[in-house]
Amino acid sequence: MKSGLCFLRRACCLTALALAAPDASADQLIQVDAGRGPVKVYFPSSYDPAEPLPLIMALHGYTSNGATCESRFKLRQHVDSRRFIYFTPEGTTNNDGWQFWNGTDVCCDYQGSGVDDSTYLRSLITQIRGLLNVDPLRITSVGYSNGGFMSHRLACEAPGLFASIVSYAGLNWQDPASCPADQPVHVLQIHGTEDEIIPYSMEPNLGALSSAEHWAAVAGCDVNPDSSLSNIDLNPTISGAETTRARWAGCNPNGSAELWTIWGGQHEFIFVSNFSTLLLDWIEARPKQEMATSYCQAGPNSMASDGAQLELRGYPSFSSSGLALRASLVPQGQFGIFFAGVNRQDPPVSFGNGYRCVELNGLRRLAPAVQVNNWEASRALDLSESALSSFSPGETGYFQFWYRDPNDPNGSAGFNLSHGLEVSFWP
Repeated sequence: MKSGLCFLRRACCLTALALAAPDASADQLIQVDAGRGPVKVYFPSSYDPAEPLPLIMALHGYTSNGATCESRFKLRQHVDSRRFIYFTPEGTTNNDGWQFWNGTDVCCDYQGSGVDDSTYLRSLITQIRGLLNVDPLRITSVGYSNGGFMSHRLACEAPGLFASIVSYAGLNWQDPASCPADQPVHVLQIHGTEDEIIPYSMEPNLGALSSAEHWAAVAGCDVNPDSSLSNIDLNPTISGAETTRARWAGCNPNGSAELWTIWGGQHEFIFVSNFSTLLLDWIEARPKQEMATSYCQAGPNSMASDGAQLELRGYPSFSSSGLALRASLVPQGQFGIFFAGVNRQDPPVSFGNGYRCVELNGLRRLAPAVQVNNWEASRALDLSESALSSFSPGETGYFQFWYRDPNDPNGSAGFNLSHGLEVSFWP
């Protein structure tokens, strides 16, 4: 990998551009701080706290900064018209005075600091979500060069958080096995074929094409991409529509891969004036989809008038881990049982002090019973267990939680149920 590092380190004299981002805008501003100083966060001037908005984070390249990153992508000008939340954080400064992100093993923590930028950036997102109404299904990281590497790392380590990433001249890990993503993410890889800093193809498993192929595999896409899409013009210094597009089809609805190849494009670039619009069009068309939706009605209980709530944690895929059901607002010190079925009960039927929302035919109890602690109960789901053997990728399951509630003032049955949860399963 020494040759790759040589290429990358040459960027220090080529990417330290003192470009200033314009400060005049109609948007609004707050600041968050996750331990490295205040970070400006922009949001629409007509912000409505009741409206969930997309969140876009733009990451600068090695030796660069947030202002330069904005000068490249020019996304802030669209905050009001396209209605999203936007910020451009700063990387750590190394001993040479250059800012960097500890992205993948290729770029760019050359001095071995081990700084945890992944946790830092996710902490910023968490703070923003606590202050503004962020749509959890539309969070995106856009990165240039080292910022592109960092975007790949974030998708690898937090695929449930990011709906999409856009990487210009940044690649995945040198060893794809270092990417632990067990959930799909929408990925747009953009790269110039004449890039001398981050070559279009560096090694057999490290390049623009292999990076896109990796995410296509994670999303279960077709092996071969569709390359029949019309060319687009991204670089005005190259004649004609120089950029080809390859898009992998047949993907899980929460992930995809696309490769924009700029033929003749170099590491430094001048993009056409509508480049930011093209990026936003691509991002907006690829939100995450709800894999679990509530239905039916929960009977009021001794804890809450809305009754017990049921949610799915993790990604409902037969290839992922960490999947679990969680019931909340359940009476403390009691016990309950999760159950699953292949059909919803429509209309629901009265059962105890609540309503059964899952049809009896095909219903399976997910033993054993679970104890309620801190007013909630949870159970891990192993999709290979016998009680769930009736489910296959592409099918839908229905879940509820039955629980004891002897002090329920709304009825004398002594037990109740949560609302129903409809879950779509994927490979």
